[in-house]
Amino acid sequence: MDGFVGKAQFATIYGCSRPYISQLVKDKRLVLSEDGKLVNVEASLRLLDVSADPSKAGVRERWKAHREGRTFGGTAPEPEQATGPAVAAPAGEQLALDVAPGAAVVAPKAPNHYHDARTLREQAQAQLAQIELAKAQGRALDGESTLRAIADVITSARTEIMMFRDRLAPLVAPITDARKVYDLIEVECERLLEKLAARCAAAARDGAAQ
Repeated sequence: MDGFVGKAQFATIYGCSRPYISQLVKDKRLVLSEDGKLVNVEASLRLLDVSADPSKAGVRERWKAHREGRTFGGTAPEPEQATGPAVAAPAGEQLALDVAPGAAVVAPKAPNHYHDARTLREQAQAQLAQIELAKAQGRALDGESTLRAIADVITSARTEIMMFRDRLAPLVAPITDARKVYDLIEVECERLLEKLAARCAAAARDGAAQ
């Protein structure tokens, strides 16, 4: 294919290593043939903006020599170091082998603790605002006051139930008719349940008002 070369040949023209060519392919900075095996040199050099980079004069000369079927300067072109993109080196690790020779190494940025703390504070404030809104809309209750109200209701219920037997015993003692005893117990149970329900309702109103 006219204007296409293999990746190894393009590495020689561009003056870089094969691993760097692999990185350019990965970054989609090369124009390849449909099968991905060949490099469209003219299109790739335009994509890499070689014509506007004075330091890439050697690349342009080698490509011209390759098209004319000759060697550059009477000898085979010597690869020059390509100036690749700045690459951040991970802390405690060596630079990966597929980084172009001569690539600028940028130290990793120090963590911005102030920004992180501010983000966490803003998130916490947003969550508190949502909780307060839910309380105002009656969709959430304060945990401490709710538990205290439940404990009060349970204590009141226990007191009423323990008093129930003392109040009921003298009422049914003189009655000999079993049916009347049953009816009396049923009435007293209904009265007790209504009282407990009223206590629960009052506790719910007090919790919503807080």
